[in-house]
Amino acid sequence: TAVEKISNKRLVSLALAIGLCAGLATFATRTARAQGDSTTTAIRVGESGVGNAVADAVRAAAGTPIALVPAAAFRTGVPVPARASADSLAALLDPPSDLISILNLSGSQIKEALERSVRYGSKGFAGFLQVSGLKITVAPGNAEGSRITSISVGGQALDPNKKYKVATTRPLANGASGYFQIWGKDDIAGDAQKTLAAAIREWAASQGGDVALATDGRIAVK
Repeated sequence: TAVEKISNKRLVSLALAIGLCAGLATFATRTARAQGDSTTTAIRVGESGVGNAVADAVRAAAGTPIALVPAAAFRTGVPVPARASADSLAALLDPPSDLISILNLSGSQIKEALERSVRYGSKGFAGFLQVSGLKITVAPGNAEGSRITSISVGGQALDPNKKYKVATTRPLANGASGYFQIWGKDDIAGDAQKTLAAAIREWAASQGGDVALATDGRIAVK
């Protein structure tokens, strides 16, 4: 009947509306997850807001153009807020008392380190490197050793033959997570004489206190 046809049309319209809302909700959830961390586990697979903050703090403390902070420096599976104080940010580290070391690396060594960082993809890797001072592009589908397709330092292309000062954690400077295959003791230029916690306190104060833990595209995936 005509009434039944109208009712059916309304049911179809309602179903479509529900489906659209569900689709938008799923999209919003995925977008939220992509834009920020829910736990520190995300630090092992890609760019992270908390990783960016700590790497920026390490670079500022050491006064170097580049900083590399491994996922191993963070506690695993800990919830990450959208904003954090210096103390709450330092509490995410394992341990916050680690000292900051400075490496003197060639551009080719940095490239090799970044290739190792992304080697395990979505499986996660304790040696995944959070970066500061660098902007890199990753092509996960490429063959191993060619997944990093671009690297810039301060807006300039990384020079494979140039030496760069790189701030990092002491364990990473000593070759943890297999990075001893890329650099050795002769590449250690010294210490910044500061712990990670001290670096974070100084950097957070320079930012006005509590800091937003956000990504900015410094590790882009294509």
